[in-house]
Amino acid sequence: MARTIDYSKKADKIKEQVDELVQELMAAKAAPVVTKRSLKASDIDFESEDIRTLQQLQVRIARIILEKSK
Repeated sequence: MARTIDYSKKADKIKEQVDELVQELMAAKAAPVVTKRSLKASDIDFESEDIRTLQQLQVRIARIILEKSK
């Protein structure tokens, strides 16, 4: 005999999981994020950073220099 599957129970479980994720996302968005802070280049240890992070910093710095030089 074929097994019967109660899709409504599965749908309810999925809906509960989605609701939990939405609540977590809303809580994460509600948390204040500090976007501007003053850092000195001498405070950063560039030797310990990986190559990808250094390249991202280089691109950002080049973009800022280009914008300020216009």
